[in-house]
Amino acid sequence: MGDESGNPNAAWESFKPLNEVDKHIQGYYDASLGSGANPKSGNPGVYVDFSDGLIQAYSGNSLNLQIIQAITNKLISPNVEWFKLGSSTIVKLDYSSNQLYNKVTDPKQYKDIMAPIKMSLEKITSSHNDALLITDFEEYTSDGEEQFENYPKEYFTKWLNAGNSITFFYTDYLEKNNKSKINTNKHLYFTVFTHGQADANSMVTQIKDSFKGRITTKTFELNNNPYKVSNNYGGKDKTGLGNKIFYQAVNYNFNGFSDKNLPYEVIGFKGPFDEKLLGKYIQNIRDKEAGLFMNKLTLNAIDQSSFKLNQIGVKVYDVSDDYETFAQSFEAKKHTPKLTKDEAKNLVWDKNSKNDPIIVECYKANTTTLKDEWIYKPKDLTSKLMEEFFDVNKSIVAAHLKNDPGNIELNTIFHSNFKLKKISSNPSALLRVDYLIEDASFNDSNPQLDDFKWDSGTV
Repeated sequence: MGDESGNPNAAWESFKPLNEVDKHIQGYYDASLGSGANPKSGNPGVYVDFSDGLIQAYSGNSLNLQIIQAITNKLISPNVEWFKLGSSTIVKLDYSSNQLYNKVTDPKQYKDIMAPIKMSLEKITSSHNDALLITDFEEYTSDGEEQFENYPKEYFTKWLNAGNSITFFYTDYLEKNNKSKINTNKHLYFTVFTHGQADANSMVTQIKDSFKGRITTKTFELNNNPYKVSNNYGGKDKTGLGNKIFYQAVNYNFNGFSDKNLPYEVIGFKGPFDEKLLGKYIQNIRDKEAGLFMNKLTLNAIDQSSFKLNQIGVKVYDVSDDYETFAQSFEAKKHTPKLTKDEAKNLVWDKNSKNDPIIVECYKANTTTLKDEWIYKPKDLTSKLMEEFFDVNKSIVAAHLKNDPGNIELNTIFHSNFKLKKISSNPSALLRVDYLIEDASFNDSNPQLDDFKWDSGTV
């Protein structure tokens, strides 16, 4: 794969992926930051609480029957696994397509106690696929006592920290405890755990589609990336570069936001980012243009129901080596060896494969299997962080947060301590510019949070 400095070995001397970034950049994004970096595995699952009190959620609120019908119709698939929660166990729910709705809403099915909600959360958040949990979140300890601790917190946190999101669709109902005879206002939560970024195939999208035009529920979302970015450059072939010295130097532009609804864009310059391009202009850009490098990029942060956005920051990484590693891995897959049999009838590489230096370098001998080191995995780029390179105009962000949170201008500026020497070792580097939530706080003033509290019906 070359040495640590990124120098190619003999097999790659003529392979220069940084000279044609457009060839691999979409694949690189997906593998390093997109779905390829957090791949799904296994099947999506639906977990239904069958504890005895839950039947009142359906008998006491007909909307829940409509929701169950919509969901069972939408999520009937051999690829979706359904589970029954009751008597402290998780059991695979056997059904045929015309039985599922009846089974979920049949009062005779709701005879268990102590549905294992915590166990279900552990199973869901240890998986790598979407899941739906239908429950009131009422949990009991092993000795049969009602659980009043915030037991879901660690599982929600784990799921969110992995780059996923959680959406709560929920309704109200009145439950009467069979033993204490206490009436309690409760909520039935249809909690969707979305793996990675939601797309057209995600369970949360399918459920929203099944509700469209006929079912309305209360909704609350936990998402570590709840905001949307867009641009208004005047066309997908345009850029937001703020100075003519930059846009005159552009030789490649991929506007993913407007072209393919992808959350990134790519700008390539004809020459290196060096003294010739920038040197004599940088002071003037700082003095007369507020350090502006790029503008017309907009953040929609109007939804602050779960988190209050306080500030945006920027981090810049030199991803040249990582990109080259991905491109080499991608290229290696195109050189799949061809096998033949030798005199002893053993499978071996054919003559052309033996003479291909990339095959010799990247594949296990006489197989079609890549060596582990040639299978691309995203790297920790901490050592590639370029401090004090770009920033956002924080005063504009703060003003827009206050006055127009739906249209926050992300004006990218040169950092106040920017110096050309920061990139002098590799002026033709491929730089990744990340816009980050630098400061946020939980919105504990949201009155909707009261919907995630409940009174005990046992005491």
